[in-house]
Amino acid sequence: MKRFLEKLILAIVCGASMGTVVLLGLRWAPTPAAAEGNATTAAVIRARCFELINDKGGVIGRLAPDAKGEPQLSLFDAAGGQRGTFCTVNGEPCLLLFDATGEVRGAFGTVNSEPRLYLYGASAKRRGVFGTFNGEPQLTLYDATAQRRGVFGTANGEPQLALYDAAANRRGIFGTQSGEPLMELRDAAEQVIWRASKD
Repeated sequence: MKRFLEKLILAIVCGASMGTVVLLGLRWAPTPAAAEGNATTAAVIRARCFELINDKGGVIGRLAPDAKGEPQLSLFDAAGGQRGTFCTVNGEPCLLLFDATGEVRGAFGTVNSEPRLYLYGASAKRRGVFGTFNGEPQLTLYDATAQRRGVFGTANGEPQLALYDAAANRRGIFGTQSGEPLMELRDAAEQVIWRASKD
């Protein structure tokens, strides 16, 4: 009987001790949220330049300010050639596209808050511009020497097509004016030499 009581008391003491350990463990064990909070994290990462590299260590992307301090994100091909840049120019957004030789071939952005799309030929010669000017839509075409040769758009809300010679002189105008048809031909000095009659 005495031996039985000793075993019973020992079992009660051990049980109480284990219960105390379990309760203390539950009380002091960190919650998942607390455990995550202990990890080293940063809400903001600040640097002068970020670079994205490929498996071979070549730079294929770079985010950094340009020489004037304006933000610039550039993308590069596998050979390291610049193929695209998203940036600001005088505070206005601009997207630039480059060919395999690094020549700019297209630009899209705003000028004085008006949208503009520029197309370029060889040696970055301007070949076309589409956008708004003083709120009026306009498409301008250029020859291989970047001389303006044709403009189609609206003037005071009325459609007009203007043709230019190699010296940038306006030689023909077609469209409407005050709601009436307009057609003019001009000489090299831009003097009117023929005008269509409304009659």
